[in-house]
Amino acid sequence: MAQLFVRMDDLESVQALAPDLEKIKRFEEELRITGIAVFTLKTVSNEVSAHLRFFAPSIGITENAAAGSAAGGLGAYLALTKGLPESKLLDFSIEQGLELGRPSRLYVSVQSRNGYTKLVKVGGYSTTLLRGTLKLP
Repeated sequence: MAQLFVRMDDLESVQALAPDLEKIKRFEEELRITGIAVFTLKTVSNEVSAHLRFFAPSIGITENAAAGSAAGGLGAYLALTKGLPESKLLDFSIEQGLELGRPSRLYVSVQSRNGYTKLVKVGGYSTTLLRGTLKLP
């Protein structure tokens, strides 16, 4: 899935984002991407390495509180650009969903060889919104 990643320097700017979803949707269509991931390496929690927000109105997602695809893409990007300190390049965690009141923690593991990303794994925890059972006839 092609996504656009935008790095910002400060946490407050990322937290204050109030995106124009119609403009983002047109931008997604123009670039042929699915989603814009905005991140910073400044965080609320000292236990994580990045703060992430993900918007994909072209597929009906105004904002995702736990975007696994964006977390994986961010991992590959940070490994490629050496965006994290060397000790955190392969395994790190992301906070997301705080602005929605649905905090999540995503864990990313990146395996690289010779400067190329070979494998990205993502897992984590999010806030349950709905739980139920569907009974089919």
